[in-house]
Amino acid sequence: VPRGWQQDALATIVKRITNDQVATLSAAPGAGKTIFSGLTFQMLRDNDVVDRMVVMVPRRNLVEQWVAELQSACHIDLKGNATVHRPSQHGVVVTYQSLTADSINNHQAMAADSRTLLVLDEVHHVGEKMHTESAAWARNVKAVAGEVDNNVNVAGVLNLSGTLWRSNDRERISTVRYIDLGGHRIQAIADAEKTAKELIQEYHLRPIDLFRLGARVEISELAAESVTESNIIDLDKEQGKAVLRNLPKSAEFRQAFVSSVLDQLE
Repeated sequence: VPRGWQQDALATIVKRITNDQVATLSAAPGAGKTIFSGLTFQMLRDNDVVDRMVVMVPRRNLVEQWVAELQSACHIDLKGNATVHRPSQHGVVVTYQSLTADSINNHQAMAADSRTLLVLDEVHHVGEKMHTESAAWARNVKAVAGEVDNNVNVAGVLNLSGTLWRSNDRERISTVRYIDLGGHRIQAIADAEKTAKELIQEYHLRPIDLFRLGARVEISELAAESVTESNIIDLDKEQGKAVLRNLPKSAEFRQAFVSSVLDQLE
């Protein structure tokens, strides 16, 4: 069953793609962008706008995740790590780094032969110019998708990102619309948006939990003329909130926090 935000955004995104070929969805991690993409494809196909689906992702581990989730939730059968799929399948999932001269030609030929919805996952990576690889991703995506304000090469493009982002005006993504912020800065325009705050309030995401490891603090309450010394985890709710508001000001805390995060990751 689609979430409320998915139902609300679906008509907007489908209308935008139908009329203008390109739409952008900004939704926090965990919102359900994969399933939303499947719902978008199904509605566009039912409306006789597209026939097949191509998903591009930034990491290889995401390929199988997309394949499994769309198959399970939407009964959409995509072939992973391939430019060509069987007639019984609905399309393919590939990585941005898989785009070579040969694979780009294959994608272009398939899109010319069959109306294609191109889904660009974590599309903000495509515009980053800090590394040569990212610049290559931008050029290769542009070769497949075209340009939003000039000529789109596929039947539809759905840009996906976890949040709206700002960029240098020389780092534009060809499938994204922008507003000019001045000073060579631009901001991506989302046709639909779902924030982490909204998802937490609707109980679709858990709030962030700061694990308190060996943290002992001293609180001076001037009004009550009292001093409380305690482990953070043992404080009452209001005291704990007061401490968490002030901890980021401490260089010692920031160093310990980052060290703890790195230890956990390792």
